[in-house]
Amino acid sequence: MTTVRVSIELPQAPETVFAFLADPTNDPSWCSAVPTTEYVGGAPAGEVGARYRFTEGFKPEKALAGEVEITALEPPRRMESVATTPRRRYVLTYELEPTPGGGTRLTQTAQARFAGAAGRFTGLFKPLIALQYRRQFRALARVLADRG
Repeated sequence: MTTVRVSIELPQAPETVFAFLADPTNDPSWCSAVPTTEYVGGAPAGEVGARYRFTEGFKPEKALAGEVEITALEPPRRMESVATTPRRRYVLTYELEPTPGGGTRLTQTAQARFAGAAGRFTGLFKPLIALQYRRQFRALARVLADRG
């Protein structure tokens, strides 16, 4: 299993950031590796047990279908979900802390277990995963800024 943790400080309040992240259908707007996400059932959308179908991949012809389920919500402090694709299973945890200026320190911890041969080399992927998550956080900052 590989664990990657990245953080960013955002000027928006934790409540604003949490509300945006708690809706996985927002992911395509800031997560370049997830071009589509749609609510498919389980609990009501945005609640613990809600399930979403997504595609993952940078090239449409190579995108993989997956499913994510919200497993914990503690507004506006913490959210956890479990995502599964044919290649990996990962637990994503978002932790939000208020900053002195009224903003948010957002920390994402991803625990990924890769299938097949990739599972034997997960340590090699860790720097690349961290780089991608930092890029996604910069995109998240731009999207939240654009929303006002």
